[in-house]
Amino acid sequence: MTTAEPLAGRRFEAPPFPAAAQADRAAADLAAADLAVGGLCLSLGGRQILSGVSLAVAPGSAVALVGPNGAGKSTLLRACLRLVEPSAGRVNLLGEEVLALPPAALRRLRSRVGFVFQRHNLVPRVSALTNVVHGAQGRVFGPLAWHGAT
Repeated sequence: MTTAEPLAGRRFEAPPFPAAAQADRAAADLAAADLAVGGLCLSLGGRQILSGVSLAVAPGSAVALVGPNGAGKSTLLRACLRLVEPSAGRVNLLGEEVLALPPAALRRLRSRVGFVFQRHNLVPRVSALTNVVHGAQGRVFGPLAWHGAT
């Protein structure tokens, strides 16, 4: 039995187009993508987790990131929001260069993105709606948070 390989140098994109059109197509895809990642690298604890990962997600598309446990799927998503700091590469999310954002702009961008953690730490004794509203109260205060959630 082998251990899971990290997402090292793997590319998640459509099959290549003819060489003449490939560069133009790649530039257009990245410019129009809701999420564009290029050459993303990340090491944790001296171990290379992501190495040269590139992908583009078009607006309105549904995408699944599939792989074995420990392959780096969650780490890739966390790196896209700078919840862990990549060592190299670029991430453009909703038109923002994530790796260049100052803290206040990064917080604003994160507030526009839904992210459910594997260990989501919900409060079990309250309803799902109350858990969601508590999360929304980080951005909207008082009764407005409850009104927006119903």
